[in-house]
Amino acid sequence: MTDNEIMANILEAAYKASKEDEWFNIYEISKDWEEEKNRVEKLAAFMTKKGLVRWVASGGEMEITEEGIYEYERTHEG
Repeated sequence: MTDNEIMANILEAAYKASKEDEWFNIYEISKDWEEEKNRVEKLAAFMTKKGLVRWVASGGEMEITEEGIYEYERTHEG
C-alpha cells in the first residue's frame, strides 16, 4: 500500500467512526493491511500534524477533527 492509500484508509475509518460518535483504534483498523506498525504510526502522526485526526487515548485511540471531516467530504463528493 502507498502512503496515500494508508492515510486515505485512516481518514475513512475516522470519518465512519465519527458518524457513530466513536473513536477508532489505529492498530485495530490496520492489522490486516500487512504494513509495519511503525509506518502506520508515522503516517498517523503526520495526519495529526496536518490537523486531520488526533490521539485521544493511549493504545491507539484516535478521532477525526473538523478539518479531517472537511477533507474527507471534499474528496468524496459526488
